[in-house]
Amino acid sequence: MKNIIDILNMPMEEFNSTIRTEAKKDFIKVKNGKVSITALLGYDNICKNQCTYCGMRAGNSNVQRYRMDISTIRKAEDEVLKSGIKKLFLISGEDPKYSFKDILNAVSYGKELGLTMSLAAGELCYEKYRELKEAGLDEYTLKFETSNEKLFSWIKPTTTYKKRMKAIYSIKELGMDLASGNIVGFPRQTLEDIARDIELMKDLDISWAPIIPYMPVPNTPMALEGGRGSVETILKEISTLRLLIPKVDIT
Repeated sequence: MKNIIDILNMPMEEFNSTIRTEAKKDFIKVKNGKVSITALLGYDNICKNQCTYCGMRAGNSNVQRYRMDISTIRKAEDEVLKSGIKKLFLISGEDPKYSFKDILNAVSYGKELGLTMSLAAGELCYEKYRELKEAGLDEYTLKFETSNEKLFSWIKPTTTYKKRMKAIYSIKELGMDLASGNIVGFPRQTLEDIARDIELMKDLDISWAPIIPYMPVPNTPMALEGGRGSVETILKEISTLRLLIPKVDIT
């Protein structure tokens, strides 16, 4: 972990001429210097959780809520196919009233069209993950957000770190690709926390790192505690991940 912390503490000029340069070489070697495009469809923004950083949190009364029905989702999937984009990422809040049958339907329809399908619908039981895999889901996206259990309890008070990791390991056990990662630079987080996050992403052998710098969202408790995360730190994390997991996709 010390080597990762050293990178995170490195002056940008030194980082750009060493770590970032080496990461770019790996990107060109492994990814042929090409980025891939993923279509994103937020089909539901209703959520039961009270995550302190998230605008979709149940306690945010300023959000206009919606649920897309399956016919609307299918039409969107048809448009993705027409666009030439090969991968679709379906994302929602953790909405207990949304039909799981419709989620399965959306996944299987996308696969019938020939799309690579990724889904983020929160923590589910093992059986539902198994059904998603049987429906053709290629990748499940479930960020751990932080590997610091105490911080996790603060930012995600309606679940626990153990529940989150149990869900993540269920996805791995079933053989689906796992997209996971952290939020970079939120209040109370340290560089040591970020270094442990990076190590966890490597240990999980993730397929995609949907990592983002923290951005304060209006009407959330965390927005009262500090400003946005460091762009320099997110760049350092991206390069470190490229060197540690050369094949990973990175947002």
